Amino acid sequence: MGLHTLFAVIRLFGGTFKNFVFVQVGALDAGNFKSPREMDSFKEEISKGLDRRECRL
Repeated sequence: MGLHTLFAVIRLFGGTFKNFVFVQVGALDAGNFKSPREMDSFKEEISKGLDRRECRL
């Protein structure tokens, strides 16, 4: 979805925009994380996922 949006912006606006920022948003159900250890594990998992998806143009 992100790449399709990026290509649409480039197609529609040509060279007007040169820098892009992608933001990943997620929902967290606090009831599933009852201890600080579980929360730290969740944060580590998210960080690994973001590192894996890093993209440079």
